[in-house]
Amino acid sequence: MIAKRLTCGRLVLAMATAIPAATAQDIEQDKNYVRAALGFGRPIAFETVATIDPAILFAVEPVTSNSVDAAVGLATGFLYGRPLGHGVSVEAEYRFFRSEIDEIEFLDGFDPATGGIPDPLSDPSGLLRTHALMANVSYSLDTTGRFHPFVSAGIGAANVDGQGALSQAVVPDDATWSFAFQGRLGVIYDLTPKWSVGADYAYFGATSPDFDADDVAVGPFIGVEREGFRVSTFSFSIQRSF
Repeated sequence: MIAKRLTCGRLVLAMATAIPAATAQDIEQDKNYVRAALGFGRPIAFETVATIDPAILFAVEPVTSNSVDAAVGLATGFLYGRPLGHGVSVEAEYRFFRSEIDEIEFLDGFDPATGGIPDPLSDPSGLLRTHALMANVSYSLDTTGRFHPFVSAGIGAANVDGQGALSQAVVPDDATWSFAFQGRLGVIYDLTPKWSVGADYAYFGATSPDFDADDVAVGPFIGVEREGFRVSTFSFSIQRSF
């Protein structure tokens, strides 16, 4: 009987000791956090359609349609996260991308200068810069260890700034806002209770931004419509919990 009582007492003591430890772990995982990221992004080739002034020339659109290929460029960002519990967090994020245009290839329409198909621009002076404000929902697949794999999705607004040649006919120098979305897959590793490092892959998109033409190389063109904008990014990050 005495042995049974001792065994029960030890069991109760073990459970009482374990509860505060679990509670402390939960509290640690429920802290707010800020995260800064730096990496590279590769814009996916997209199409542009040059629009015209109907008062000058009547034509069936697209007058000229082009495929634009951009180089690997800078991708960076900063976010603030607030846990809701059970591995779910909400985040407010700022993102920035910068890439140079590699090549512009004619797809459809006609060249008003020659009436024929123009040669690809293999060395255009174009530049893409994108500022984005995003609202994300993130889910951590493991909240107990040092490694925290996570997935997240977000929507927001992107300011796409097109400078230089985005078309063979039109050279825009303009910025425009459009709807943006993204998905992310990554991992966070805890160095200390307050500091963590991480890495992630993200797919970012913005819907069809329009540009006014600041300079027109040829003909009655008044703008460029971009048929969607997509970027794949890979970033490393550092995170501070508080």
